[in-house]
Amino acid sequence: MKALAIVALAVALEAGFLFTLAVPARAAVAQDGRAAQVELARAPAPVPARS
Repeated sequence: MKALAIVALAVALEAGFLFTLAVPARAAVAQDGRAAQVELARAPAPVPARS
């Protein structure tokens, strides 16, 4: 029974560690997406082609 408790604790700690790694990665992706939207918003409007 004690071994099962140790294994459960190890799994919980590993899951928490992976979660802490995943959160900053998701935040960085979201930040890059927002930066791209800002760049598109500031881009000059395309000039229509003349025929």
